[in-house]
Amino acid sequence: MRYEAEMKEGIISFLKNGHKCKNIIYEVNSGYGIADFVGMANVNSTRKGFFYFKNKIDVFFLQKMRVNQPVHMKEIEKNVHYSRKYLKSVILKLYKEQGLLNEVDRNLYARVAELDANDFLLVAVEAKLEKWKQALRQSVFYKRFADYSIVALYKKYVRNVDLKTFKKLKIGLISINDDLNFNVIVEPGLNKDYYIESKLFVSGLTLSKDN
Repeated sequence: MRYEAEMKEGIISFLKNGHKCKNIIYEVNSGYGIADFVGMANVNSTRKGFFYFKNKIDVFFLQKMRVNQPVHMKEIEKNVHYSRKYLKSVILKLYKEQGLLNEVDRNLYARVAELDANDFLLVAVEAKLEKWKQALRQSVFYKRFADYSIVALYKKYVRNVDLKTFKKLKIGLISINDDLNFNVIVEPGLNKDYYIESKLFVSGLTLSKDN
């Protein structure tokens, strides 16, 4: 194995079989670096208020809205910088369908559900052939949006890793061999110190892709 890209199928297998991820995207601009892989698992899509979006600005606007406190379209336009036509036909329509917003009067909207990042898990994977220290540093950043952050290394170089550091930081470690089989070396710890806005933002990127 000569390139990190050759590890792709092994990592996808790990996300699907090891973490039951159904939605997986690659080269994810998370706001904290480009994560090689992000998978979403345990999605509770039946809960009222579960939604997705395609722009970080949207969630900042929604966070400012108080539940059951109507906001006029003019105020919405100031916060999200979209045309009124696009807002009404795409973004606000989507949120209404997801049970997050109600149109209580002409051009008057109210939030009716809380944002909830607990209805799904995000798993971030940083892949490197052998540079485990670099991968570890990047994986620590991914804890700002991910429930689980994991490093994937080519099996040949796992022997060089300081496993105690991974365990201390609660970063997972898996190896990928030449047959693209994975092996879990260190189980990742569940992270609850993520930024909710960042987790929701990355979830939007994940759900916007067809898998």
